[in-house]
Amino acid sequence: MFDVLRIIRDAIVVNPAPVRAGAKFEMAKRETERRGRTVKDRELFHPEAGDISLDAILGALSDPIRRDVLRRIADEGALYCGDLSYDVVKSTMSHHFRVLRESGLMHTEREGKHRRITRRDDVIEQRFPGLLAAVGLPPGKGRWPD
Repeated sequence: MFDVLRIIRDAIVVNPAPVRAGAKFEMAKRETERRGRTVKDRELFHPEAGDISLDAILGALSDPIRRDVLRRIADEGALYCGDLSYDVVKSTMSHHFRVLRESGLMHTEREGKHRRITRRDDVIEQRFPGLLAAVGLPPGKGRWPD
């Protein structure tokens, strides 16, 4: 009896069932189709003015790249994500943009394949007066009209 179980176990380990290439991708694709929308179609999360917390803002401002992104938007006006080039990989920049957006400091809107980013100075100033100026980020050109 134990020999039969060992033979079956060894057969499974040595000759596992073949997995088609891209099977995981197709399964994920079916799952998103089932939900009715793809990842690209999901709305981007932007917190309401009352939901913006000081902790989230200070956490977002703790990184020099994120502060520089906000500084450049104030100096140059609204930018596209691809306009900003730093010595980090693309996924890290995506993370920085998400942190800025979810903290309430930045607004992102889709324009086709591109993402246009602006600052939410009015909301931040209304919620925490003088905070942006205190950390060296005075208001500038790239403001989102909330």
